[in-house]
Amino acid sequence: MMRKRERIGRIEYLDLLKAISMFLVVYCHGVLLPYDSIIGNILMSVAWGAVPCFMMVSGAVMHQRKCFSWRTHLKHMGVTYITLIAWRILYLLTYIVGDKFNGCSIGQVVSYLFFLQNLEGVDTGVMWYMIAYLGIMFLYPVTYYLFCGGKSGRQVAFFMLVLSGITGIIVPSGQWLINAILPSLGKQLDLNTVVNTLTIGNNTNLLFYFLLGAFLLEYQDALGEKWRCLGNHSNLFRSQIVRWGLCILLLLIGTTGLIIVKYVDTGYVIWADTYLNFGYSRVSTMLIAIGLYGSVECLGNLVQGKVKKILEETIGRNTLGIYYLHYIILTAFQWTTSYGLVRTHYFVGMNIMKAILLTTLCCGITMLMHKIPMIKRIC
Repeated sequence: MMRKRERIGRIEYLDLLKAISMFLVVYCHGVLLPYDSIIGNILMSVAWGAVPCFMMVSGAVMHQRKCFSWRTHLKHMGVTYITLIAWRILYLLTYIVGDKFNGCSIGQVVSYLFFLQNLEGVDTGVMWYMIAYLGIMFLYPVTYYLFCGGKSGRQVAFFMLVLSGITGIIVPSGQWLINAILPSLGKQLDLNTVVNTLTIGNNTNLLFYFLLGAFLLEYQDALGEKWRCLGNHSNLFRSQIVRWGLCILLLLIGTTGLIIVKYVDTGYVIWADTYLNFGYSRVSTMLIAIGLYGSVECLGNLVQGKVKKILEETIGRNTLGIYYLHYIILTAFQWTTSYGLVRTHYFVGMNIMKAILLTTLCCGITMLMHKIPMIKRIC
């Protein structure tokens, strides 16, 4: 196998990226936006890049490991599965305590807990990502050995990257474009048959981001080393500024693209209480995710400060607990009379404040949970 440089310690800007992505995830759940908000719709469009960024971070870090251990990997998969079950129990208990659950059979509970099936009356929609992540972990041994297996192996890994990008993003986007421009042709030409032929499995778009993160981290380091060889700090600084500008441009193009997609699908450029359909299968979402990733990487290299350090070391390192907790808290809050009062005072700033306050609260609870030996494993 090809020898690879092992990274020492955490990669700080990836923690910063996770923190920013976590804010965006919380921002787009339990939305407190005016129906006619354009700015809110723009921010909601940007938020579509958050989940792909999480998968890119996972792919980046996991493919940089010096060696692969089946024991470690199987243990990681087992912990991920048990964590899902534990949180599903907590979600179910939340609905029971809140007197919002009407009951079910033992078989339905078993399917809900151990086979990760939906249970009527219990909203676990946020868990789809971790279920998809568990599926990606089944493929990870293959992608790791290919990525680390020299030129030929990496070419195969790159082929998987391209194939998953085509089936998970390009083809669905192409089908949308055909339906938008030539609806009569769209009824006759179903590109999903191509996806069914070429697909590597469910959530191929997330597999694409998983592999993309691995390649981005690997080759941005190689490029960075070439820049450092240029000799002087000013050249490196200018290079970072240019890269930052290009990433922001990608972010702007991707956001504009998603707004156009929503307008074509719904006729709205405002929030209109309407989410995109198949948002993770859009080329525009891919551009947003790459733009976010690159922008935060440049920001992490150019800017230092206490706020950045706090974001990295608190929120960026506790995203799993925040991810599960925030949805429970939002659900419970929506059952209170206070929620009705909040709904009458919607504005964009309120949704931003909700994201900041809820993320901070969940981060604090998660950090406390980390101090309890048996509980820290699930967050």
